[in-house]
Amino acid sequence: MCFSSEIWFVHLYRNITQLENKTGTRELPFFMLSRLQVGRRLSLVALAQLYGQDVEYQGPVVKSYTVHQTTSTITVSLLFENANGLHLDGSATCTFCCNGTSSGSPLYLVDPDQGTMWEPAGKTYATEFTVDPTQGTLTASVTGFRSVKGRAQIELMMDNAPECVVYNGVGGPNDHRGIVGVSWRQNVTLPSVGQSTLRRR
Repeated sequence: MCFSSEIWFVHLYRNITQLENKTGTRELPFFMLSRLQVGRRLSLVALAQLYGQDVEYQGPVVKSYTVHQTTSTITVSLLFENANGLHLDGSATCTFCCNGTSSGSPLYLVDPDQGTMWEPAGKTYATEFTVDPTQGTLTASVTGFRSVKGRAQIELMMDNAPECVVYNGVGGPNDHRGIVGVSWRQNVTLPSVGQSTLRRR
């Protein structure tokens, strides 16, 4: 039954790509598109743990991180586990996707001493970000961030509906070989200008 469900999802992914219209928007309801990846992961977990098949069923997970600060930029480098084939791609319902504007960025900083966790005073998105699949790292640069007490809250794919997300494997939301990463949040004390800090999760 589980194997049949995986085949069903694969066929459904193929059908979705045929439903894109000329503007690139999708004609399926939002809730269906956003839940496809959940169904895919559940199917892959069952294939691996119940049927013993050699399939990847977990997305990338942050293992450690480095923060470096200059006079104008804060650079965050994340090292991932389960990072074979690490890459960025737009989510199933993205508009900005990975264009580096607004939620079209995988990572942003907020000041933990202003606002609340659920209603931060403001988000400063990384406008430049690169993935090194051989090292399993994502490096993102944030410009113009201001902190009252020299602290920052790093948030990876923590928007209500993240549009630029980290995958392993191959492909994005319409390819069953690519699995979305795990969202991650961490409060840090910013290093002095010109210095770096390395932390394990």
